[in-house]
Amino acid sequence: MGLLKICIAAGFLASVTPPSISATLTSDVSDEGKVIIILNGDIAPGDADQLHRLIEVANNSGRIVSGIRLNSPGGNFSEGVKLAEGIRFAKIASVIPNGSTCVSACFIGFAAGAEKFASYSASVGVHGASDQNGRETEGSNAVTVVMAKILNELGVSADIIGRMVVTPPDQMVWLSPDDLRTMGTTLTGKPPPPGFVEAVRHFNSLDVDAKATYQIMMTAAGYWRQIPRPDYSLQLFEDTKRFQSDLGHPAPGVLTEAEMDRLISLAIPNLRYWGFQQMQHPTRGHPIWVPMGIGGKIVPDKNGVRFEGSGVEIQYQYFPNAQLEGMFTMLLNMMIRDGNNILYRVMRKGFLVISAEKDGTNQYLRYHKDGGGLLGLVIRWQNNDAPLYGGRIMTLVSGSLSNQMLGTPMMPLPNHVIHGPWEDYQPRVKPPGG
Repeated sequence: MGLLKICIAAGFLASVTPPSISATLTSDVSDEGKVIIILNGDIAPGDADQLHRLIEVANNSGRIVSGIRLNSPGGNFSEGVKLAEGIRFAKIASVIPNGSTCVSACFIGFAAGAEKFASYSASVGVHGASDQNGRETEGSNAVTVVMAKILNELGVSADIIGRMVVTPPDQMVWLSPDDLRTMGTTLTGKPPPPGFVEAVRHFNSLDVDAKATYQIMMTAAGYWRQIPRPDYSLQLFEDTKRFQSDLGHPAPGVLTEAEMDRLISLAIPNLRYWGFQQMQHPTRGHPIWVPMGIGGKIVPDKNGVRFEGSGVEIQYQYFPNAQLEGMFTMLLNMMIRDGNNILYRVMRKGFLVISAEKDGTNQYLRYHKDGGGLLGLVIRWQNNDAPLYGGRIMTLVSGSLSNQMLGTPMMPLPNHVIHGPWEDYQPRVKPPGG
């Protein structure tokens, strides 16, 4: 029996969860030329239609849609059923990637995959339905029964369905790797270390601002050397544990409120010293952070604008008509020819990054496609020690550009006119899971 027919037979096609903003559905092409659809965010009316359009566009271009990657906290029940119907009809795989979450209505779509893959670090959960106000009612209980019938139709085990039915909508049953295997799921990656999955769930419970601010505080305090990201990682887990160990505390990888306060107290003096302000490109806009507090000035540059600071230089440049591959090859060859030690290099879809060192001078380059050319920055510094901590400045400046070009998380520019040592940050920061 079709999934929608089960809903129609029971009289349920209306929303049974609080209204939400539609998920973002995009597509990407793998190295093998196959299309992968990516779903991020709450499931809401219109998402199933967008899935159908993306599949149609791929098919019309002669490409095969191999699967859909899911990262969603759930949403509209009936739209989740429509998504599942579309996934099952297209006979594509469903995938929950590393560090992603798929719960509630998202789980229906996952169960519909012709093949199912989930990372060991993914969080997959089920619970009963709620009404539009998030309450458990007689009507929502009836919807839970319908959901159970649909999941049974999709091959979900009776044990998982039974636990879903008895779990209130404000609680969650998290599925183990063994649970997922009972429904034919292939687990990917390596089993995570103890505590990692719990830390992922805590991190995913934070809003975007809190995720960004948590990582920026870790960077400013010297414990996190990557730009803020929307998903959790094993490296962030290990760095959080290292911070807890340095405090002499047990290190489960999830900060307590007192530990978060301590992290903030370590970060704020550095953020104050750096005194970040915005610098935007004169023709492209896209403001980035620059550490005006260390002393320096912003001056015009040949291809844009430049910050000349005490121990740090930042060039913000735009090259019209430049191509990513050609720029990457040219910069890399030029830096190697000049005797630089290449520390890191990567070129991905839409951007490049090169990090290098020569005679005590560090250099970091990051360029993104923008319009018909490339917009990017070059950061040079010599001192990674206190009080400058040039490497930490580089990470935060790079994160501000990534936020402008890719939409990665970033907290608002720090405001240092505050009454206490870190009061401005407390309203938007809470310990992951706190």
